[in-house]
Amino acid sequence: MQHGTTLHGAQILDKEYETVPTTYYTRESPLNDIVAFLRPKTIGAVGLGTGAINCSATPDRKVTFFEIDPDVLKIAQNQFTYLSKCGTGMPEVIIGDARLEIQRLKDTKFDLIILDAFSSDSIPTHLLTKEAMEVYLDHLMPDGIILFHISNRYFRLDGPIAASGALLGLKNMHITRTVPKQGYATGSKWIALARPDVKLQLLLYSQWRPVKTEKKPWTDDYTNLLEALRF
Repeated sequence: MQHGTTLHGAQILDKEYETVPTTYYTRESPLNDIVAFLRPKTIGAVGLGTGAINCSATPDRKVTFFEIDPDVLKIAQNQFTYLSKCGTGMPEVIIGDARLEIQRLKDTKFDLIILDAFSSDSIPTHLLTKEAMEVYLDHLMPDGIILFHISNRYFRLDGPIAASGALLGLKNMHITRTVPKQGYATGSKWIALARPDVKLQLLLYSQWRPVKTEKKPWTDDYTNLLEALRF
C-alpha cells in the first residue's frame, strides 16, 4: 500500500504467512518491543494503513483503530486480510480525526496508544502538540505508554515530541532500528512517552535510548516543521 512514494504497509500473499506482520510491524520491530514489555490489554491505534497492527491482537487483547480517510478502510478490508484474519475478529475502526474521536470517548482508557500517521511528507502536527498529548493522557491507563511511529525521510520529529512530553512531565525512550533480519521487514523509528512511574529504562536492554532535546515544545499555538526538516 503506497501513497505517492511513501510505503504504508504490505502483506505476504502466501496463505501460510498472511497473518505475519511485515514492514514496520514485524515481530522484531520496536513496536513488538513495546507490546512485549507492556503486555497491553487494550490498544488504540491512530492510522489504519493495511491493518497490520491488528496482528498484535489476541483473545485477551483488543485493538481499536482511528482512521481519518474512509477509503483507507475500504482498501484495508478489500485488498488485505490483516483485519479479518489476525486477532479474534474484525476490530473496531472509528472514522474521523483521531484527536477529536479519542476526546469523545468518555469512559475508555487504553494501555497503549499508537500514533502512526507521520510517515508521509504531510505531517498532522495537531496530533503532536502538548494539548494533543493531554487528550491521550486522559484516555491512557496510569501505567500506559504513548508510542509514536516517526519513520520519515523528510522530518525528525523525536525532538519536538520529547520536548512537548516533557512539559507534561513525561519520560521518553527512542529507537531507530535500521537493519531488519527479514526481507519483508523495514527499518523504522519510534519514540515512547510515559508517566514517571513507568519503568521505561528497562527498554535500554533493547537498545532504546532517551532523547535529550533543546527543541521548543510544540503546542496548538506553535509548531515549526521547518526546524524539524532533515537535510
